[in-house]
Amino acid sequence: MTVLKDDKAGGNPSSICSKGTATNLCYLSKNLFDFGLYTVSQYFFQEQKYLSYELNYHLCKENENYQLLATDCGQQTLKYVDRCFQAFFKLLFTKQEAWLSYRRRNQLNDYLNQLASLN
Repeated sequence: MTVLKDDKAGGNPSSICSKGTATNLCYLSKNLFDFGLYTVSQYFFQEQKYLSYELNYHLCKENENYQLLATDCGQQTLKYVDRCFQAFFKLLFTKQEAWLSYRRRNQLNDYLNQLASLN
């Protein structure tokens, strides 16, 4: 068992959190993360737009995993989904810029036009 201490009570245990309870909360948080990730990705594939945290929150707050978690924990999980997708889009943008830069640097010369100007 893990003992949670209350800072105001001078170190006296305020509540005891069993291993099963912590495992259950982690499981609910994982399920909410998966659901949030699914909603954002489906919205992106259908609308070709990014689903922000605020809109995703309104879609996910009806989910049973969100309702069973404490509100703070559920919101932090959805904010983590938002940060993950922002990082994903930043990576895609960086990859596109690098690819375009590579193509500009390594373009094949226009040999056909050069041959035509020689004749």
